[in-house]
Amino acid sequence: MKAGSKIVLVSSVAGFRPSTGLGIYSISKAGLNMLTMVLAGELGPKGIRVNALAPGTIKTRFSRALTDDDQISEGILSRTPVGYIGEPKDVVGAALYLASDLADYVNGAILTIDGGVMASAGLG
Repeated sequence: MKAGSKIVLVSSVAGFRPSTGLGIYSISKAGLNMLTMVLAGELGPKGIRVNALAPGTIKTRFSRALTDDDQISEGILSRTPVGYIGEPKDVVGAALYLASDLADYVNGAILTIDGGVMASAGLG
């Protein structure tokens, strides 16, 4: 069935692996990832596509304590292959894509937007 409606949830890369100090946050995002997949299976046959965005560190008011601290910011940058910390505009295109007709065949996806952090987590 051709897609009718789209649901785009906002998760986090924290939902894929544990991180010190983010226990409850990580647990809630892991649950949101599973919810994305379950709803995709249940609602897909009704023409509703369910996907999620999983950003890494993005410069927002929420992350200001991390991005404004030079030592923490340098640590984040050292693990980010693209060489910079993301900004809200880096997430917007992915959100628009998942909400558009271009993503009619995308269902149950959790798209990481993290500058390559997850892809290189086990390297080096």
